[in-house]
Amino acid sequence: MGKAKLQNEDRHDPKYYQPLDLQNGQMTGRDEAVSDIQELEEVIVSGLKARKAEIDVSEYAMESEEFYVDDIRILNNHVELFYVDMEFEYYYLPIGDSEIVLSVLPSYLMDEESGRRTFEQMNIAAAEALSLVSEDM
Repeated sequence: MGKAKLQNEDRHDPKYYQPLDLQNGQMTGRDEAVSDIQELEEVIVSGLKARKAEIDVSEYAMESEEFYVDDIRILNNHVELFYVDMEFEYYYLPIGDSEIVLSVLPSYLMDEESGRRTFEQMNIAAAEALSLVSEDM
């Protein structure tokens, strides 16, 4: 078992933003079923909302590059997780030339209270901005 860190320096690559293809039940360019990916997303999102120090993802047997794609997609789809750093560490099991991710060790950009206050401020600012928009715009 090893431990590694994924950097967010190349997170703007379009491959990290492929949408779920619900018609075919697949992730665009991927073999996993949408239900497996959605289940993984639920596990990660609930772990991040609970601010867990480690999130077990071993049952999904995903390679590190594949997992990184899903992690970025998940964070981009859940703006309420703005306090989670896209750069994270993970434990892995080396298998041949691959790394199978066993668990994720997320980093949080702010403590829970700061995150709650920031989220409230964002909601207030959004409501104010929306109040300035008229129906004829």
